[in-house]
Amino acid sequence: MNLWGDLVLEIEKVKKGYVYLPIPCELDEKISSLIKLFIQASPSERLMLHEQPLASSGCFNAFAIRSAALAVREHSFQRALEGLIALVIEDCRAGDYRDTLTALAPLYDAAGKIGLDADSLLKSAAAYMDNHASNLLKGFADRPVYTKKLQNFGFKEIDAPDGFRYEFVP
Repeated sequence: MNLWGDLVLEIEKVKKGYVYLPIPCELDEKISSLIKLFIQASPSERLMLHEQPLASSGCFNAFAIRSAALAVREHSFQRALEGLIALVIEDCRAGDYRDTLTALAPLYDAAGKIGLDADSLLKSAAAYMDNHASNLLKGFADRPVYTKKLQNFGFKEIDAPDGFRYEFVP
């Protein structure tokens, strides 16, 4: 479980610049490794990981959005699930639950693009932990479809130099 502490230190070094790095990057893979560890952990181990300090937790929101782009690029269920689990781990610790809701929109869109039942995927990810973020995932899944559109949350699809991305347009 030392991976958690190492990753927190790595995130602290990158901070806000992470969102602008090419997709994928080394930090994406490190966060992905942490999330895979979380997925494989027992419920008590997940709780223990979740209770660890999480510096720069906003990076997990950024990872979720980056994972949505990778899910589309790679046609990958795993990437979409990891993005959702990142939000469950972050658990609104970045300061505002609306950041979590905003990050859900690209993941929901990506799941639909690759042929997944997005609502079922959100509920599956929410089952990994009982916390505020998991309740947001379940609530988002139960919303009417027209309220979950990418544009409603300030995102658009772009073709960036490194490939498909979701871009937030304030």
